[in-house]
Amino acid sequence: MTQGISLNDYTNSIKNELEALPEVHEAILFCGQITEDDIENLSLQPGYPTVLLASVGGKLKKGRDPKTVECDAAFGVYVIADIESNSMGYSPSAVSLTEKIVGMIAANKIGKASPAAVKLPELVEMSSFPSPVKQGSQYATWYCVFTQRVILRANT
Repeated sequence: MTQGISLNDYTNSIKNELEALPEVHEAILFCGQITEDDIENLSLQPGYPTVLLASVGGKLKKGRDPKTVECDAAFGVYVIADIESNSMGYSPSAVSLTEKIVGMIAANKIGKASPAAVKLPELVEMSSFPSPVKQGSQYATWYCVFTQRVILRANT
């Protein structure tokens, strides 16, 4: 039986996998809501999106092993990139990277650090945020959401 993992360790392993993609400028863990000011304060690199990863936990149930708890955790991956100069808020690099990440999730090729402690991910949504209304904003944000059952260590 699996010993379970820490949700923090698992989320960090996903972050590291995303940051290792050649298209990614940097990957950052976050919690809460993202504001336009937060995004504008990121060090965005033209042509190389920044990825934000959130883990929001989920419903719990008793694990098969008394030292574990199963959590149906939800994860949000936000891809922020510069917009194309001849468009109105469109970013091909944000769309392409989001599609690549969705493909990785669908193929179960993400979060492989502790394969015995996770179940197959389920994609929930892929979409874009409306373009910012501030004059001069030069970025677009796309995101995908997935859930995954993670077997957590019960810290006793």
